[in-house]
This record gives sequence, structure tokens and C-alpha cells, in this order.
Amino acid sequence: MVSAALLAEQGAKVVGIADWKGGVYNDSGLDITALLEHVKTHKTVAGFAKADPLDPAKLFGLDVDVLVPAALENQITADNAGQVRAMNAISSSRMRQRRCHA
Repeated sequence: MVSAALLAEQGAKVVGIADWKGGVYNDSGLDITALLEHVKTHKTVAGFAKADPLDPAKLFGLDVDVLVPAALENQITADNAGQVRAMNAISSSRMRQRRCHA
């Protein structure tokens, strides 16, 4: 969620997020502020009312400009690399590092 919040602050349209319990998608862009409140209460993005449910395995196949695998290491593997449609993939650890130095 940190990566999504940082990207949204910079004007990016975040359309999909997945966590340990599920995923959410909104082609028009997720309301990150409302989603953060939902996660604070429910400890997951699953069930967020302002988005459609998304199977976390389908997150990599979304037609997006940037993919940010942020939760765990080794998110993109030989098994799912062929599904990635994003033109760029960015490690979220780099985003956190930049934020600390800003």
C-alpha cells in the first residue's frame, strides 16, 4: 500500500492491488485514500466496495504501464513472467528508499 500511496501522490492512476487475502481492480483508478481506510479496518484490500474483486494471480496480466511487485521477493518468476503485460516493473524497495531521501 505504501507504493500505491506514493504513486498516487505523484499523480499515477493505480488500477489494481493484491495482498495476502485477495485483490481489487478499478479501470478508472482506485481511490487510494478510501482503500487505505478499508485496509486499516479489515487488514486486507479484499472486499473494498469501490472496486471489483481481482484474483491476485491475474494482477500480473493486467494491461498497465508499470507493475510494482511490492509484497514479497521473487514475485515475478519463470512460471508467471510470460503473463506480465506491463512495459516496466519497479521494485518497491527502491521507491521506499527514494522517499526516505526526499
